[in-house]
Amino acid sequence: ATGVSLVYAVARRLAAMPCRSKNVAFVLFDHEEIGLVGSRAFAKKLQREGVRLVAAHTVDQMGWDRNGDRLIELERPDPGLADLYRTAVTQLGVSIPIVVTSTPTSNHSAFRPTFPAIGVTEGYRSGDTTPSYHRPTDTFETVDFAYLASTTALVARVFENQLR
Repeated sequence: ATGVSLVYAVARRLAAMPCRSKNVAFVLFDHEEIGLVGSRAFAKKLQREGVRLVAAHTVDQMGWDRNGDRLIELERPDPGLADLYRTAVTQLGVSIPIVVTSTPTSNHSAFRPTFPAIGVTEGYRSGDTTPSYHRPTDTFETVDFAYLASTTALVARVFENQLR
């Protein structure tokens, strides 16, 4: 739900932009855990329709930060995409460590090799991911809202930069 919350907040913010240089689609996927069903179907639809996609940014698990470092992981970013996040961190003047991983799965992989893609997540490989992953204890009470807010602001800035 934290990824969904982030997507909704970024969509609201971008809707208020007076002018955008590109169109944006906000899409929520299901069935990631059983074969990337939703993201694969959407990527195939875009390919069939000949859509020119600048980049797919997929977001998952943005609500846990036990050690308070605000770290995010960028999963297998295609060329130039990690730099968008580093630039946004600098522009915002915040301390958000960025770790690039080679995580081959998750929704971002459904877009490759046809489209550039990047996955954005909490410290999944870095060892600071929710212990409630896929458990009934993954509840509202376990969400670190300050962390979710900082990552939401970062992703929004990345999109704003790409759309100016």
